[in-house]
Amino acid sequence: MKLLVTGSGTLLGNNVVKEACNGHDIFASYRNSFPKNLKKKNISLIKLDLEKKFNLNLEVDCLVHCASAIPSDNLSDKKMIKINYYGFKRLVLQLIEKGCKKIIFISSMSVYGNINVSKVDTTTKTKPADAYGYSKLKIEEFLKKMKKEKKINFFVLRLPALVGINSDYNFISKLLKKIKKNENIIYSNPNLKFNNFVHVKNLAKIIVKMIEINDTKILNIASLRPIKLKNIIKSMHKFENKKNNSTIKKSKNKGFNIKIDDYLKKNFKMFTTNETLKLFLNDNK
Repeated sequence: MKLLVTGSGTLLGNNVVKEACNGHDIFASYRNSFPKNLKKKNISLIKLDLEKKFNLNLEVDCLVHCASAIPSDNLSDKKMIKINYYGFKRLVLQLIEKGCKKIIFISSMSVYGNINVSKVDTTTKTKPADAYGYSKLKIEEFLKKMKKEKKINFFVLRLPALVGINSDYNFISKLLKKIKKNENIIYSNPNLKFNNFVHVKNLAKIIVKMIEINDTKILNIASLRPIKLKNIIKSMHKFENKKNNSTIKKSKNKGFNIKIDDYLKKNFKMFTTNETLKLFLNDNK
């Protein structure tokens, strides 16, 4: 099968290409970070900027879309939506015209906005609080439209924190960096049962298996069997052999965890929260 994987210079895109390259011919696109480790016979590297006009003229069976502008890029709302939504829309219409019938889109828990329920599932109301979440939700709506009009199949994966080697821009990754530096940790809701992260290796395997499945689903991704947040932080200090100087503060926000859809449990090997944490710590020791 021929694939286009966008964002191949990112943590997730790079791992998806590595996981998929043994069984598929791959076009791997990147914007700024050139993925030197992907120079292989069945991988064609393509520079692609979703902010600019382009005409790929590619015939692929499936698109795995990992590329995205993110909040830490500090873009204007207009630019965020231009890159994420309009760039994606242009890409998909070009690929569908050339025969693409399958799309796997990496969305975000940000589509839910400011979450005030204790457990999130796919029936939880979506109400994005920023342009990033709004752009992701607009893409999901566009894919539903393409399903009806063009008869494509798609998977939408709403991600929490993504962790792995040198991961960044999320609570767990930032927490580990602070612990390594012996910085004081301040957090709330110590007894919250937490599973709001997924390891990149687990996610890459799930995505590659989805390539072969003719189905359409919107799914929340997380780790199985939540662990109390205070125990996660304790384990991180212990692994790093650092003194636990954590401070607990009160918060009106009680936090939430993510309900894993039965479809995921049935069809894929999902890491437990403990497995995700251990692998993440070993990645970054």
